Amino acid sequence: MPADRFDHGRTRFALTGGHAKPACEACHFRPAPGRPVVFAGSAQQCTDCHADRHEGQFQTTEPRLHCGDCHKDSVSFKIARFDHTKTRFALDGRHQEVACARCHPDRVGPQGKATPFYRVGRMACEDCHKNPHNPTPRSAP
Repeated sequence: MPADRFDHGRTRFALTGGHAKPACEACHFRPAPGRPVVFAGSAQQCTDCHADRHEGQFQTTEPRLHCGDCHKDSVSFKIARFDHTKTRFALDGRHQEVACARCHPDRVGPQGKATPFYRVGRMACEDCHKNPHNPTPRSAP
């Protein structure tokens, strides 16, 4: 099929936003003269072409998260409304008032860039709050 008649929207990789700009040959190749153009063999993951700004934090999650799970808009790549109830720590009550950076501070990752630390390991109450039954100094009442 001629490239000008091909509807990429009918594939698993619709060309939206910045993905509509590159020439076809950036992702496709012709194996031999006269042969049809084929997909270049990339795994079609965002990180095949783009840097992982999260420094690998989501590569080992179960189930594994993909960029599009949070970033729905491929034009501006802004985060879609984040739903903390779909995480291991739903923000109930006064937890909704806490600034994101309080639990997710910037850290320098393996690539040497500062990025918010999303995967918080410990989430017990006493990790942030004083235990009224065994008072110890903590950062939050």
